[in-house]
Amino acid sequence: MDDLNREIEESINEARRLFKMYYLSKNYNILKCRSDFTIALLITENNIQLDAFPFQKESFCGMLVLDEYEKTIVYNSNHSTEKQYFTIAHELGHYFLHRNKQSQFVDEAKDMLDNSILVFEQQANAFAAELLLPEDVLSLMLSYRYNYYRIAKTTRISYECLQWRLVNYLCKKIDLTKEQSLTFIDDYRYHSKLKRPEQSAIFRVVFTFGYNKSVHYELSKLLANNA
Repeated sequence: MDDLNREIEESINEARRLFKMYYLSKNYNILKCRSDFTIALLITENNIQLDAFPFQKESFCGMLVLDEYEKTIVYNSNHSTEKQYFTIAHELGHYFLHRNKQSQFVDEAKDMLDNSILVFEQQANAFAAELLLPEDVLSLMLSYRYNYYRIAKTTRISYECLQWRLVNYLCKKIDLTKEQSLTFIDDYRYHSKLKRPEQSAIFRVVFTFGYNKSVHYELSKLLANNA
């Protein structure tokens, strides 16, 4: 594992540690986990001031400001609710991961893209994705055969956020590439729209370990059907 991947993994582990501390330890129902509730727990327990402001600049997402008096997260209230949640979770990532390294973080849309070249931003993105939809929650919902849209609705994250969360989950869990993961996710979304999520190929591979023959077979079928 190279240094960057190690730092990303540490960011994810920190989000898991906080979720365990503030959510799981209090015996909240894991199948009713909501991203806004998790965020509120961390904001309240850590005495962080949260301010909304209708910034006219569409690309401006939010910022974290730390001084001797208070800790403040500001987010763009003109954005969708789900995007606001991601911004707040991203700024929380900066707070828990980087607050001893600088006192102000200003984030625009480019900083929150999956391909951001800035290490701090990649770490904050990884932290936010894990915090909004923890692996424990995603795994359990998949084991109950939740459809794609039910997961997003229950956890209150955007469909786009769920897509990339699933991409990372599949890449890590069964060693798929990004493109292979998207093939399974497209099929999952398709069967979810038909209200037959249990027929999705994702449920025949997600609980395997590593890229094995069954995964290759299911992927080959999907690619043939899409040809």
